[in-house]
Amino acid sequence: MQQTCRVQKLPNEPIVIVTNTGILSLEHYDFRKTCAAIAEVLDAHQMPYAYLISDDRALTVPSFDDFVAVITDALQNVRGPGSPSDPRVRGGAIVADHQGLRLWSDFLGSKDLYNLTMPVFESLDDALAYVRRRVAQETTHTYRTTSTVDSQPLNAEQG
Repeated sequence: MQQTCRVQKLPNEPIVIVTNTGILSLEHYDFRKTCAAIAEVLDAHQMPYAYLISDDRALTVPSFDDFVAVITDALQNVRGPGSPSDPRVRGGAIVADHQGLRLWSDFLGSKDLYNLTMPVFESLDDALAYVRRRVAQETTHTYRTTSTVDSQPLNAEQG
């Protein structure tokens, strides 16, 4: 079963859902295709940033060795638009029921690699709720501005 990847942007939200299917092995899965599809959506919607939800529940992981081979390839060879190194990618969440994908989450979060926070959830609803909280937090912090009012202490003239 060859890899398929469906990428959709949620309306009015900086959230992109990536649904991956196929066999997670070097023979059947190319992370570059997923990154290219993500980049295409980011560009088409002119998104300055996005949170990704990677729904990987339909990925088949034939063996731990296959999983490690795909992850190693991704870590060593995948850079650029749509990849975890793309500055528009702010993190997000992974939806999976395979323990190995929790390791991928750990790699993404490593300060030495990508420093992306992408915890693993068992349901898309839980992942969406988490990502929406992160977006709300960022929006709250992003739109805070420093007051342009003179910041002199109220009793400055007494000094």
